[in-house]
Formats: sequence, C-alpha cells, structure tokens
Amino acid sequence: MFNNTRQKELETHLHETYGWGIKIPWGYEVLVDSSEQRLFWIGREMPFRWLAVHWENGSIINDNQMAKQYIMDFPEEYFGSIRYSEYKFNLNTTQFNDWLAWRVTGIWEAIEDTQGGPFIGYLFYDGLTDKTYYIHTMIFHPGNNKLILLRQLEIIAKSFFVE
Repeated sequence: MFNNTRQKELETHLHETYGWGIKIPWGYEVLVDSSEQRLFWIGREMPFRWLAVHWENGSIINDNQMAKQYIMDFPEEYFGSIRYSEYKFNLNTTQFNDWLAWRVTGIWEAIEDTQGGPFIGYLFYDGLTDKTYYIHTMIFHPGNNKLILLRQLEIIAKSFFVE
C-alpha cells in the first residue's frame, strides 16, 4: 500500500513539527494541519475516507468512562458537523503498536444531512512524549462494501510512531 507512492515531504513535516509520524499514501490531501488545535486531518475522495490525529499534553484518560466521553465529544468539537451514534458503538482495550489503547468502532452521522458511515479510532497515552493521542478514521461510501477501505485506513493508522 505504501511502497514508493508515499508523501514523504509531508511525513517529514509531521515528524519535524510534531514529533510523531505516520505514513501517508499518495492521493490524500491535508484538510487541517493545526498546532493550535493539535489536529492533523487528511482525506481522500471517491470513495470518501478520512484520517485524523489529535493529541493532548499529559495522560488525560483514566478509565473506560472517560475514554468514551472523550471519544463521543471529539467529532462535534473538531469536525463540527458530525457526531458518533450510540448505535453499534463499541469500546474495548487492545494493543495498538507499542501502546495499550482503547479501540472504538461504530457509526458516525452528519448532524444536519443524511450521511454517515463506519469509523474506527484508537485512543492511547505515550509516556515518552507525555501525550494522549486519538487516531480517528472514517468512511462515507453509501451502498458499497467498506471493509477494504476500513482496513486500508487501519494500516495507515498503525504506521503511527513517535520519537
């Protein structure tokens, strides 16, 4: 998936600017790159797919309830026009690369439009950087199989690293 078609200049920018990195395949465009919001968001069209990385200083999540609240609040706070539905919302702990993480799956929905689709996210704390990270992926591809697209986004998400 990555081979020689990565956006290496953008990857270098992330690593040098934020101290973390992720492999970004060709075809994705930067939607938000904000140190003030602590948000990096990329997307690709046809079919629509998005990946965002958000970070906070310190360890801000202590238990499942706090993790769920943080995750549920995230899309409205940072994307504005979408939210996560309680329908099919699933939160559990898992291993994400070198970190113990909360993995969340479910359905996102537009607040004012008839749109939505699946999302997957990972929330974890990195003790070396003393930061909490949330990596969010979502798809909009009505009436079509989304499994391969979700797996591709997970591969991108799991290329995340800190140094």
